[in-house]
Amino acid sequence: DGVTGSGGSGYGIKVYSATSSGGNALVNLTGGQTEFVALSRVELQGTGFDDVNGWSAFKENNGATSTKGTQISNSYIHDFSQNGVVFTGVVGSSYSDYGMLFQNNYVQNTGGTTGLGHGQTIQCGSGSLNGVGDGYDRQSYWIIRNNVFSNGIGTALLACLGYTMTDHVLFYNNVVRNDNLGIFINTNTGTSSWIGHTTSTTNQAFSPGVIYTSTTGASTSASFFEIYNNTFYNIWGNTIQLTAPVTSNNTVENNLSESGYYNINYGGTYTSQYNDFYNCSPIISTGIYGCPYGELGQQNETTDPLVNAAGGDYHLVTGALAVGNGANLNSIFSTDIVGNLRPSSGLWDIGAYQYSSPPSITSFSASPGIIALNGTSTLSWTVSNATSLSIDHGVGTVTGTSTTTPTLATTTVFTLTATNANGTSTATTSVSVATAPTAPQSLSASSGNAQVSLS
Repeated sequence: DGVTGSGGSGYGIKVYSATSSGGNALVNLTGGQTEFVALSRVELQGTGFDDVNGWSAFKENNGATSTKGTQISNSYIHDFSQNGVVFTGVVGSSYSDYGMLFQNNYVQNTGGTTGLGHGQTIQCGSGSLNGVGDGYDRQSYWIIRNNVFSNGIGTALLACLGYTMTDHVLFYNNVVRNDNLGIFINTNTGTSSWIGHTTSTTNQAFSPGVIYTSTTGASTSASFFEIYNNTFYNIWGNTIQLTAPVTSNNTVENNLSESGYYNINYGGTYTSQYNDFYNCSPIISTGIYGCPYGELGQQNETTDPLVNAAGGDYHLVTGALAVGNGANLNSIFSTDIVGNLRPSSGLWDIGAYQYSSPPSITSFSASPGIIALNGTSTLSWTVSNATSLSIDHGVGTVTGTSTTTPTLATTTVFTLTATNANGTSTATTSVSVATAPTAPQSLSASSGNAQVSLS
């Protein structure tokens, strides 16, 4: 546990190697049975997208005996040219006795950027040929939540390989985005080794998706995948492909997709409902469709529902159809990606973030309102739904407080500014400084021998 760190900086533990080993991993637990492995607030840094060797950040490839209890949380994983993390034979018995928990991480620039031809941010299974459901090819009760994934290039963000039997995957409150990377030039070879992401329909076979299950091997299965309240931005491949030979009981619900094809490819029994779409192409090519039509609870936005997705702000804007039109999943989870509570009853918001209305300032006052020169007045306020508070005239940031007592030499009008992701509210109050009395002028008079002087 590195104790400190968030986003892309400040981690107490950093693991990095200046050189790579093809097919290997920076943290490699392959070859043995390891249970209850936990990494927290750790930065794992690779040698870059263009590393021709193609290696991964973390591997836990167990043998025929499965393990459980693996946890990677609050960490930063970036710049690996094959996979982000790889798990094989990680099997839980329930979501409380999970096989793998991957939460609150920031994962950036991982995937198939080498001549290996494939890669993924999270690899599920090893592609073993035995297909008997032992530790080589069985995965179950995985929880992937509250993560931000950026530029996971290759087969998909979560890719379950052939001959892998996977069941019970809970994937929720994640943000998944890809940038317009175009054709990647490998700086080691000087050649274009893959097409990372473009908007051209001719290149979609090389573009990343979010979840993929292989169709290879009659034993390959994907069942009880639960995909809830995620935000997908700029995803142009098969967003969700659950087409393993054996598939059943998969659910896709309350997800928001902006700018992409959002092609969902299913086999077996599934439920897809209460999803929201903006700038989504209805047809990828002849016979291949992107945005669905007529799903239960489907929302089709006509204006951008996100504050600034291109700039990394995925909060919902006021008036978005995603607000208050999602299914209530409180029996499964109760918070959004940053821990804000979702309603215990009634409709939910769609996407990774629960909507937050602009701040409300109930009161802002000064007591006393009139003071002597260089006196003090207490400013008090009541504010709700604000992430930051500030007051001008040198007072500064007052987030987390409700009073401050400035010293004043002149009459001042103070402005309180309350801000959150969806707006800013202001209020003013004034403090008057009384003018000091003017000293009287000297006066003198005389009469005969008598003299009077006043001052």
